[in-house]
Amino acid sequence: MTTPQLPEGRESALAVFTETFDCGSLAFEVGPALTCLEAEALAGLLGALGSAAGADAWIEGHAASDDCGDMHCQCEDCVPEDAGQQ
Repeated sequence: MTTPQLPEGRESALAVFTETFDCGSLAFEVGPALTCLEAEALAGLLGALGSAAGADAWIEGHAASDDCGDMHCQCEDCVPEDAGQQ
């Protein structure tokens, strides 16, 4: 068994992390398995690393499985139709 090549140094590791997790399809596959806090932490890190779209994808991917009343739930009861319209 060979040892995988790991990035050396913080900047390189963060670049690899961002490149790997800045993926909408991964977010929608894995996001539902995360807790709200895990999704927020991952999205927060991606956002801090300059990937706002990646951060949004992880929250949206996670929100698809949130139950009514959960932090990211997007059902009619949690997000009224007129929300955001002003």
